[in-house]
Amino acid sequence: MLCLYCILTLLSCNQEKSTPNQAVDPYASLTPCQPEGLEEEILCGTLMVDENRVKKNRKIPINIYLFPSTQPNPERKVFLEYNGGPASPNENLLFLYEKGGPSYYIRAFADILIIDQRGTGASEIPCAAYDDLQFSSHLFDLNLVKKCLEESQKSVDLSHYSTAASVEDIEAVRAWLNIPKLDISGLSYGTRTALEYMRRYPEKVGSMILTGTVSPSFGYARHLDFEIEKQLQTLIQRCEKDSACQKTFPDFGHSIYSLRDQLQVAPVTIGYTKSNGETINVFINDTIYVRMIGQLFLSGRNIEALPLLIHEFKNGNPKPLIKTNVQSSRRVMSLYLSQFCPDDIFNNPVNEEAYKDLFTYGEMGLMEVRACAEWLQLPSPDWLSKSLRGDAPVLLITGKMDTQTPPRMAEKVASVLKNSRHILLPQQGHALTAYDCWDHLVSQFLQSKNLQTIDTSCLQTLKRPNFKLSLN
Repeated sequence: MLCLYCILTLLSCNQEKSTPNQAVDPYASLTPCQPEGLEEEILCGTLMVDENRVKKNRKIPINIYLFPSTQPNPERKVFLEYNGGPASPNENLLFLYEKGGPSYYIRAFADILIIDQRGTGASEIPCAAYDDLQFSSHLFDLNLVKKCLEESQKSVDLSHYSTAASVEDIEAVRAWLNIPKLDISGLSYGTRTALEYMRRYPEKVGSMILTGTVSPSFGYARHLDFEIEKQLQTLIQRCEKDSACQKTFPDFGHSIYSLRDQLQVAPVTIGYTKSNGETINVFINDTIYVRMIGQLFLSGRNIEALPLLIHEFKNGNPKPLIKTNVQSSRRVMSLYLSQFCPDDIFNNPVNEEAYKDLFTYGEMGLMEVRACAEWLQLPSPDWLSKSLRGDAPVLLITGKMDTQTPPRMAEKVASVLKNSRHILLPQQGHALTAYDCWDHLVSQFLQSKNLQTIDTSCLQTLKRPNFKLSLN
């Protein structure tokens, strides 16, 4: 994951409320369309770009989606939304901006632009090995990784599906649509793409919003399990101090460890019925168990259910925990590994001995290290060592309980970009549970582009959900 939950955030040729037909002239290369699942007609197009920008021997398609502003937009302000992952398709974000969508309000400030990340969407790299993936705990299964690599290499040159290549695609789309500047919103690993775009094209950035920031010196596998350990111990202490949780699950702290140790000696196989009615067998040993629990802490959304899930498992019902692990991500793993391994894992070696006393044994990070060892050994990009730059105002937002991109990552970036402000969201993880406050902060910034006048009073209202005490 880095996969961090959802986000936000226009055009008229006259002073009346705009429609797709009115927007065709400024975006002459785009045509009206209605993507599957949307209740609204927007503008779409496809730009063919070079897979290899040196040899120029093959073209790949980049799909483009544009939601016109709901207000007059004579300055042609354009808000580019870029997803995390890496390799989570940006088309997943379309629902946010249609009429009635969670981030529809952002169309009052700019046109919304969403484009394919190369290797996803129209140029998705084939990887049939993952087509039937059932659970996120199996995402880095080495057999799947090997099969995926073998198939992907037959179709594309993976060395040209890098973060740097995606950045150049953004610039190609901007130039093709003749957009003066982009206001960019990046989520999780999408912040790395956004920051590199600004480093290369600072004059083309109007502003940036970074949520769950990935700093150049990320070190995901090195910090992830330590962050999960801190959050787990905090949760155990919270349960002990919460009268309802302590009364209902008095042995939570002990049970979560004893189950792990029990499964190390005696793994179990459980019949699990999926939503389509199909029943499958799920094998759970201590490794799968800690991955399932670690997955809850990656987002930070459902951790208050963990005492209940452990209680049910201990009493012979592991299915509720299994259900939390059902895989729903559309992440393209061939792209993920081709970007994440050279951008991060290869640059941040780990010492497995350092994780032996953690609840997870370091498994959440180490499973990615092992997968990268099986993947194509692509060279690390040279831009990671180059200084960030840009004068555009940058708003950084981080959940204080974020295990994937902890606050110190954004702090590093903010210390370099002087026209920036970092706002911490108390009681929030990588995937937010309180989007109203995020919306409040972002809408102010988009309206004024003034970092110092943002009213942060909503931070005082944020708190964790109550512990879940029953399955009902």
